[in-house]
Amino acid sequence: MRDFPVAVLRSVIPGVREASPLENRLNNLGAIAGDISANLVIDLAENLTESSVVGDVAISQPRVGSFAADVLQGRIRYEDGAFTLREGELRQGESSISLSGDLQGEGSSQFQFQINFDRARIENVLPALGIFDLQDLAGGTPPTLTGAETLQTVSVGLPESSLLTQLRRFSEIEALLQQQRHQQHQASPLPPLAALNGTISGNIEVSGSLQPGTQPAFNVSFNLLGQDWVWGNFTIIDEVVAQGTYDNGVLTLLPLRVDLGEGAIAFTGQLEQEELSGQVRVTALPLSLIKPFLPPQSPLEVAGRLNALVTVAGSLENPRAIGEVALVEGSVNDQSVESAQLSFSYNDARLNFGSTVLIAQTQPVEITGSIPLALPFAAVVPQSDRISLQANVQDEGLALLNLFTDQVTWVKGQGQLNVQVQGTLNQPVVMGKAVVENATFKAQALPER
Repeated sequence: MRDFPVAVLRSVIPGVREASPLENRLNNLGAIAGDISANLVIDLAENLTESSVVGDVAISQPRVGSFAADVLQGRIRYEDGAFTLREGELRQGESSISLSGDLQGEGSSQFQFQINFDRARIENVLPALGIFDLQDLAGGTPPTLTGAETLQTVSVGLPESSLLTQLRRFSEIEALLQQQRHQQHQASPLPPLAALNGTISGNIEVSGSLQPGTQPAFNVSFNLLGQDWVWGNFTIIDEVVAQGTYDNGVLTLLPLRVDLGEGAIAFTGQLEQEELSGQVRVTALPLSLIKPFLPPQSPLEVAGRLNALVTVAGSLENPRAIGEVALVEGSVNDQSVESAQLSFSYNDARLNFGSTVLIAQTQPVEITGSIPLALPFAAVVPQSDRISLQANVQDEGLALLNLFTDQVTWVKGQGQLNVQVQGTLNQPVVMGKAVVENATFKAQALPER
């Protein structure tokens, strides 16, 4: 048999008949497509369910639901309603993935299979699984992939116009594209998963059941190692370790660790739609890596590394967190920061925090606050858009003012500054009180103190 459509072949498989258990199992898998070539030994019995099929099979462009690849091949056996795959190989792009598995006969609905990666390319694996962006990891309706014939294009050129008019039009299009890229970056600073490149090794084991008339129920265990990943222009990831299970809608990570070379992020815990629990640990993470997530209008240029320990709870719709963050080897506007520590809690889309900042050879600056902060994936929104910030600094700690301007510099003296910020993020209201005694300032406009 050569280049026979799989969609047609399923109708002649022994045991596949309307409303039969096997037919229902196949329907639960979603759309099935591809062209099959095979060298088979078929033993037909009077009762078709007692027939057997053994041989080598290769399917070009196979598709099952959202799963797709270039070639799937292996040795199969169908006997007594049970299906077995051995020496399976899936090829997608430059990657080769080993497969094996079993689907039990009509008296049972159990299945199990194994997937082994040996330095496969992640940019080949994710499209094969129907994963192109972060939201695809949450499941849902698989994407519908169609051919180029469905792409509707609209001409934006002016071929009949003068060269000057065409150049102006080209400039307008470039400006529009830049604006769209900026809007996309603001909506999600992270690149799409389709921009992820690198190698992946390890194994995945899946087991479960295909009950007629229901969605497949399955359990997954995995042990994966990713190396030398490049994610768009975001960063180079030296190593990713993912160990854990997926059982009854609960994803357990033990752990998920991302090694960025200069720093690392690790999460251990459980994730599900209704409940979150776990701990995030950040070690020596360069601030330059999280700069794309910070407001571009910030008057402060902060550098250094972050250490953090955060406990998360709640749900995806209303997450909660409590933790501590420390800045090491830090600087603000090129001035050294001896230490900076922050404790925070996050609940009902509101961030409450208290921090202590110590500039070299000064007294610490204490800053507390509460601001609304809605996360993009959460359903809960802040009950109020009001903000509340308070900063207290005295004596040598007033050198903190030097971080904000080089026109006037605090040299020495005694004093106290209390600042309160209320209102909203868009319309803050600043109030404060400053008391200065025996103080020395230095101004660029007035060289003498």
